[in-house]
Amino acid sequence: MQSLASFFTSDTLILSAIQSVAEFLPISSTAHLRLVRAFLSPSSLDPTSPQVILQDLAMHLGTVLAVMVYFKNYFFQFFKLSLKPSWSQTLRLQLAVATLPIIFAALFIRQDILVSSIQHNTLLMACNFIGFGVLLYFSDLIGPETKQLESMTYKDAFFIGCAQCLSIFPGVSRSGITMTMGRFCGLQRKDATRFSLMLAVPTVLAATGWAFVQLSYQKHTYPWHLVDTQFYVSVALTFIGGLMSIHILVSWIKEHSFAAFMLYRIGLGLVLLKTLGVI
Repeated sequence: MQSLASFFTSDTLILSAIQSVAEFLPISSTAHLRLVRAFLSPSSLDPTSPQVILQDLAMHLGTVLAVMVYFKNYFFQFFKLSLKPSWSQTLRLQLAVATLPIIFAALFIRQDILVSSIQHNTLLMACNFIGFGVLLYFSDLIGPETKQLESMTYKDAFFIGCAQCLSIFPGVSRSGITMTMGRFCGLQRKDATRFSLMLAVPTVLAATGWAFVQLSYQKHTYPWHLVDTQFYVSVALTFIGGLMSIHILVSWIKEHSFAAFMLYRIGLGLVLLKTLGVI
């Protein structure tokens, strides 16, 4: 049997690079990681295995740190306690409102065998790549740019949070669907992108918290000492790569539409459909 240390070491560089880029771009990091894992090591696809859980935990922590550092001015304000109403307090509450739907959704479906099987359906993944890629571009094409982040409402945050629940299905993309709903709610492209990126922090922290709980139940059999170094390496790699990806995305969005991401998603979806023999 492949040791946990060799498993973690062999995939760390590639998976960390994929995660740091795909987590923030509207192209679905979960789907990309699954496809890359299938290519590198088909035996590593079990999402409940300690190896995969620990890898995902490390990579998610790295991407969360990247967002918090990039938007440090916002997050510093979040931690300031003040009785005086402020926009930063409103944004903090809006992020909480947008996070609640996916937490409830995850708790509701985590034991659902049907949903679990759907999450591993490659045909559905391919269709979602194409369909939600077109929807992303369509929202940008017709969505009114009437709101900045400062004028976003709690209703907008709730709708974005509800849309985020769709990211449970393969190929949808958490960042992509939240940007899409943000544009439909009237947020300017750059502000829909900023809110989507910041929403990654509470959402991913909730996911990593659940992963930690899962590992805690296995701590009596899990050899933590074998993977400590690679865990920190993965956090560092996704943190550095994440900072670069966020900067590139934010700069790109200022001058360009979501068309490039739509074309990429359609192209990848068609490749998968071709591989499956559908077309």
